[in-house]
Amino acid sequence: YILEIKPYSQTVKPTEPKKKTKKAMNKYLTALQEFLKNAKKWEACREYARKRDMKFWVLTERDLFA
Repeated sequence: YILEIKPYSQTVKPTEPKKKTKKAMNKYLTALQEFLKNAKKWEACREYARKRDMKFWVLTERDLFA
């Protein structure tokens, strides 16, 4: 098994803010960039694990404290 523990907020695509202030847009773009980086990393890790007959899981606080 390969496990990665991440905050739940980094595992879901952020929603665009209704009020498009500079601060809100910067926060949104940072969160989107982090999400996209993680998604690409997880895609590569799933492929790596598949080729080696392993399993890859991303765990969040919701999984750990459910």
